[in-house]
Amino acid sequence: MSKFKIPNDERRFSQVNDGEIGGNVWLSQNLDFKSNKGKLRVSPRLVINQSSSDDADLGRVVAFAKFPGVPASAGTLAYWAICGAVLFKTAGNPTTPDYDFSQDNIASSPTDLEYQSSDMVVAPNGLLVSTHDDVYLLSNAGAWSSYWKTTLSQTFTSTTGSHMMEVLFNLSIAISDGNTICTIVSPYTDTYETKAIVTLRPEDKILWIKTASTRVWTGTINTKGGEGLVYEWDGASANTTRAYKIGATGALAGLIKDDIPYIMTSDGSLKVFNGAGFKTIAQLPHTSSDLMLKLSASGSLLLNDKWIHPNGMKLIDGNINILINNLLDEDTDYTSLIENEPSGIWEYDEEIGLYHKYSFTLDTAGSLDYGQNAIGYAGALFETKQKEAALLAGAGVYTDNGSTLKTAIFYDELPNTLAKAGVLVTPWLQSSEITDVWQKLWLKFKDLDNSADEIIVKYRTKRDKNLPAIYSSTYTSTTTFTITSTTNLLATTNILKVGGEVEIIMASGSGKSAHISSVSMTESGGTWTYTVTLDEAICPSSGTGKVRFNNWVKLGTINTQNITNTVFPFGNVLTEIEMQIKLELRGTGNNPEINQLIILSAPQLPIK
Repeated sequence: MSKFKIPNDERRFSQVNDGEIGGNVWLSQNLDFKSNKGKLRVSPRLVINQSSSDDADLGRVVAFAKFPGVPASAGTLAYWAICGAVLFKTAGNPTTPDYDFSQDNIASSPTDLEYQSSDMVVAPNGLLVSTHDDVYLLSNAGAWSSYWKTTLSQTFTSTTGSHMMEVLFNLSIAISDGNTICTIVSPYTDTYETKAIVTLRPEDKILWIKTASTRVWTGTINTKGGEGLVYEWDGASANTTRAYKIGATGALAGLIKDDIPYIMTSDGSLKVFNGAGFKTIAQLPHTSSDLMLKLSASGSLLLNDKWIHPNGMKLIDGNINILINNLLDEDTDYTSLIENEPSGIWEYDEEIGLYHKYSFTLDTAGSLDYGQNAIGYAGALFETKQKEAALLAGAGVYTDNGSTLKTAIFYDELPNTLAKAGVLVTPWLQSSEITDVWQKLWLKFKDLDNSADEIIVKYRTKRDKNLPAIYSSTYTSTTTFTITSTTNLLATTNILKVGGEVEIIMASGSGKSAHISSVSMTESGGTWTYTVTLDEAICPSSGTGKVRFNNWVKLGTINTQNITNTVFPFGNVLTEIEMQIKLELRGTGNNPEINQLIILSAPQLPIK
């Protein structure tokens, strides 16, 4: 008899993202592996602070900073955000996450910012905000001015790309300009202290600049499609010190941890500098796939409109976090996605790997959904170091089937009071012989605190070339929706098979799944319309969205309190070469909490 244990006997979870059988986690969604190490919980919710529904001027959120927000309140810090063409800020230094961002109303506040090119940094002389052709300064005295063009009498060589900024260890201000690094030195007021100091290869486009204690690191993308480089620089000389190949077209984001640079490459690899070059330490699922995330939504490698923003990689509580959009390069309307790569915030852990921690939601209370699998854009991340909210994030979420985008500022609801849902899927567990009889599944867990808490257990043993399949959905009740197709799906596929899984991945209801109880069909003019009825009310009563059909079989549901383990026999003799298990966890607070998943099998056709 074989036993598969998750976590293993050393109480470790592992998500390696290098295929279908490695590690013991294949898919994670909204999961918390840290708060009770060795056990599994659902992460707190990411909810909206302010969105374009509250203020139509709140555009794409691509940078955050912490800087005094009201000139009359010297020393009072506020959070700032670049939101499309304008700036938003809070009224002060909040101690609770329910403060609101509002549009900056200081005289001459910039109104020509751009999500493709703007950046923001706190410098010795004030708050700097870049556009495609200027850098604005909010002085420490609280006045806005045109800094780059007017005060310093400078012009950018590249006015079609982004201008990323960093305050260096020597207190110089570095600004990217195409393939050039410009610097401003103390006292930051004179043209003669400003110069284009370093020029890289013509094919290089600078995406970010990060300072360590004695060195500066610059990430680039190769605009000709060749291999990108990361440059090491001393922060003052006219030439870089060294250039390092990264094994991908570009280093899309980077950060410094313990004085060592880490980068996220365009192919989805997380790499660390080891003294001689950049070594892969983790990867996203698409790294080992024949599908790639969309490298540039705008079609230009010069702009910051990619699956990860240069400001979308930050240290949160000392851990590397990245914010990603899972739109595929081959796709324009989310009709296909990599099944185990949801959009949202992923966290790196040396023992676990890269795993999905947070999904974005549609509202301030998390009442409309349980997390969006697909989003419209990936923006900035920022660490707040507040007990009630550890981070701020910018992203766009769809309120329908992909045509209406809500741009928003999010925070993590650390009081952890909201209803939530998370998913764990195992790798494909392999038979110990030619085929195994899969006998039973044991689940150990903390007793459920609330009657609404649930653990839903599913499995699959076969693959289907037509699944998963994504369709736009129109909801007619909380248990029914319609989809359309130009082929007869019932006659040619198992997509609409009764008992199959339906997961809402976009707009209201997203983050939960249910199973098909019945399907009806009509045809008119070569278009088939299907009305799908589910076994559970997970849909909004009206509106549109996107759903993903899959071949998961529901094994059972745990919703009984005062028990800590359950066994699920697989029923009829289940003889297969491999199996995958899915757990959908629904609850509040620290519920549900999984102690261990154990699958038992016995050889049926031995190797001999």
